[in-house]
Formats: sequence, structure tokens, C-alpha cells
Amino acid sequence: MNIKHAFRTLKASVVLACLTLSFTPITQAQATYDVSFEFSEADSIATWHPFQVDYSAGDFALSYEQETLGITPAWQNGDAVFAITGLESPLDFTQAKIIADIKFDDSYFHETDAGYETSLARATVVLVDVQGRYALGEIQSPSIENKSTFTTVTLLQGAITLNYADAEFDITNVASVGVGLISVNYGPIATGLAQFDNIGIDLDGAAGEPTNLLDFPVMHSGWDHNWITSSTRSTSQGVKGKSTLIFRNSETQGKDVEIYHHLPWNLNLAQGRVSFNLSLPPQFETLTEGVKVLLVDAQGKTAQVYGISASELNFNSPVSVIIDSVAQRDFITMDDGFDLTQVESLTVTIELPAENTLLSGILVVDSFYLQLSPKFAKNFYNPVKPQNFSAAELYPWVIETSNTPDYESLHNFSASDSEMVATLNWQPEESEIWLVHSWATPVNLSTGYITQRFYIPARETASGMSINLEIADSFGNRKNKTLLTMDGTITGGWVVIKIPTVEFADSIDLNFPSYLNIVITRGSALGHSGVLKFNAPSFSAN
Repeated sequence: MNIKHAFRTLKASVVLACLTLSFTPITQAQATYDVSFEFSEADSIATWHPFQVDYSAGDFALSYEQETLGITPAWQNGDAVFAITGLESPLDFTQAKIIADIKFDDSYFHETDAGYETSLARATVVLVDVQGRYALGEIQSPSIENKSTFTTVTLLQGAITLNYADAEFDITNVASVGVGLISVNYGPIATGLAQFDNIGIDLDGAAGEPTNLLDFPVMHSGWDHNWITSSTRSTSQGVKGKSTLIFRNSETQGKDVEIYHHLPWNLNLAQGRVSFNLSLPPQFETLTEGVKVLLVDAQGKTAQVYGISASELNFNSPVSVIIDSVAQRDFITMDDGFDLTQVESLTVTIELPAENTLLSGILVVDSFYLQLSPKFAKNFYNPVKPQNFSAAELYPWVIETSNTPDYESLHNFSASDSEMVATLNWQPEESEIWLVHSWATPVNLSTGYITQRFYIPARETASGMSINLEIADSFGNRKNKTLLTMDGTITGGWVVIKIPTVEFADSIDLNFPSYLNIVITRGSALGHSGVLKFNAPSFSAN
């Protein structure tokens, strides 16, 4: 696994949106801890030292700051810094709870385009076992409302809240413990002071405490069903998912109704939670024999995780289906070799008679939630990288500002593998032309660059048109960036513009881009406006 990318995705796409935490200003804790670090003396930081992993270069200053441990990162290499100290003897952190008081300089705080303030880095705890393998705990930030004071945060609540762990990391034999910072926006950011104090470790503190699961976005495009009915409508609302099937005397041919939800990539559902409401039409009452839910892994093997008989169903109101803490020990049935760490889809089966039956009514799966353990950081990293495509895979779409006759035929578009050629003839009712490319499944644009090459005829350099690049995610969020405006200050010919994908990060989730548009904006142009040429956008790591 590319750990660096896994953490970038987790922190930028999930942690900011899904962790809802209650922060309080610092009060001196009165609890008795098995291990604690209070930094009351200058020599209390003497045993602390940098700890480097493959995506952190350790570029930071470690200091004693007014009875606290100070970390001032340079952010010149990598996007994380960690400092650790050895324990007197290895300890078992399986049920450990770790808290700390943290405070960041004002330079760490930033107001987003959406108008809310957030911090540009997160604090975490690092555990190192006797073999040098490491794990990271929860990712937290100070209170935005009380930046001038310390905030008490929880950095670990048992093994289940590990955000990352090396292969074979042994949480029962932890030899060193430490704290660190993870950058949120990937590149060089604030280089101010981050302070840590009153680090308390209660080795049994997490026993019996609830764990924090993270919502995984539900893709409306993930819904599918078997052939019994052809009428289907799908919607999505945030992390909720909804699928509606409409039956009109649909023949079953002795088959069950099967509703599928395909995940955008294979997920580890261990210790996760699946829940949804199932509304069955009254017409199903005399026909339905039961309902079951199955998980399907990447090899097509299945495990039944839920079952309910017809006598327990309600056909007049939604039935709540809840599968808590997914674990193999609770499976009803399971194919040999089923892999819970590589789940590809989920199937809801409405069991029906073996003979042909006619179905009518509306069946709804609603409020579909998928919640995953934060321990498995790879779940939140989209492994699908964008592949370069041909210009013939750009599809023109003329946008009109009013309900007018279709003027699209007045433009001419032709495409080869290398070029999309647009011969323009603008009408007053038209505002834009989109050259659209959509991805069947979301791609990961959290890092890297997009290069766009296009040709502007010399006679149109003062036409008022503009060339823009727009990316949209699977949740309906979009961001448009202007690449060039034909305002008379440019010359004609081929233009090449390269931009980092992170410039779109303030408006869309770069872990879930679903389509990309080259947007030609009309501006003040009218009538014949020359021939523009476009290569397909290309993607690169640097």
C-alpha cells in the first residue's frame, strides 16, 4: 500500500468531513495514568527524538516551550513529522486510551472558500513496537473557537481507533510512544509552533467505550438490480443512499429480486456497520418468503450477514436493517475462502416463490449507511488513478441560457484520437460549450497535475471567450478554473497550461471525481468564432 497516499486521502477526504468531535478548553486532568508526560522541566524532553517513516523526512525543530513539548515543522520534505520517546518496558496498548493537550500557532488556521475556518495540520499519536513497526492513532485538531488556549483531545481509544498500522504491528508490545503532525493540504504549509502537554496513557481506558466509525460515501451510481424490472430510479443524499424499483406486472420467472450496491473500490468491512431501511410494497406480502443480505468479495464469493423471515417483515412501513460490527464469527453462511478485507458489493435479496410470479408496486432501499473502522486507512484511499484518454472521448454539449430552438447544429465538432476540433458559430442564447469526459468509477486526483493543450486562432484573441477546466465529484460538487481569457492580451497559437490537482481541493472531494469538462465560455463572442482545437487533458505525477 502507498501509505503516503493513504493518509493524504484519509485526512483530506474523510477526517475533515466525517469526524464529529466535542472539544473543550484545557482543564488539568485529575485522572491517574499508567504513563504520563507533563514536561514541567526543561530536561523532560531530553529523551524525545524524531521518528521517520517513508513519507516523513523529519524536518522539524523539537523544543521545550513554557512547560510543553514544542514541534515546529519545516514541511520541506514529506507531509508528516513525529517525535517519540522510549517506554521503561514494552506495554500492551490494546485497550489504551491516550489524551493530550494541544495548541497550534495562529498560522495553522485557514479560512476556506466556503467561509469556515479549519486547521492546516492534525495532531496524532504514534506507537512503535519492539520490532520497530509503527501505528498511528486518531487525527485531531485544536478547538477553532478557543485557539488561544489548549484543547484536550483523545488520540487513541483502543486498537480499533488506529488509523494506520504496519503489517504485523504488535500493539501488545509497544516499546515507544510519541506524537506528531500530519499536513492536511499536502504541500508546504504553516511552519509555526505546535505544542503538546499532559499526555496521559490509561492502559485500560478504552475498555467498554464505543468506537468511532467513519461514514463511507454511498455512490448513487453504485445501485443495480437483476432483470426482473427495468424501471429504476436512484438518488443520493450526502452519505445516505436510496434506490427505488418500480414493478408493473413484472414476471419473476421463478427468480428472487436482487438489489446490488457496488462499492467504488474493494473495502475491508471488518468491524464496520451497514444499515438501511427497506420498504416493501403491500403487493409483496403474500409472495415474499424472506429477506437476506450478502456481502460479495472480489472473487465473487459470498457471505450472508443478515436474514429475516416473512413473518417478521412489515409491508406497511419501512423495516430497519442493521448489521453491527461485521465479523466472520457472526456470518449466517459463508463460502470457503470469502475475504472480508476485499468486499466488492452488497446484495439485498427478496426471496420469492420458485414458480413464475407477477410483481407490482414500489420497492425502496433508503437511508443506506456504510460505516467503516478507522483502523483500516486503505479503505479511504481511492486506488484508481486517472488514465490518459483520447480526444474522441470528449463529448460536446452546448449550454443555452433559455428555452430556445436547438442551435447545436450550427457548431461543428470533429474528433480524432489526438484532437477535438470545434468550429464555433455562437448564438445569443448560448452561454457555454462543454467538452465532457466522465469516468465510470471515481478516480483519485488527490495528487499530481493536469496538463491541458489547446489552440486559439489569432483572429479570436480578443473575442471575449474563455477556456476553463471543470472537475466534479460524485456528490454534485464542482469547481471551475479559468485557464485563459481571450481579452486581447494574448497571442494566437497553441497554449499549454499545467495545474496541480490540489487547486480543486477546496470545493470538491478529489478522492471521488466523476467527470471533467473543458468549458468554452462565449463571453461577448457572436456568430462565426473560428476553429478551436483541444487535446484531451493529460495526467502526471509531477
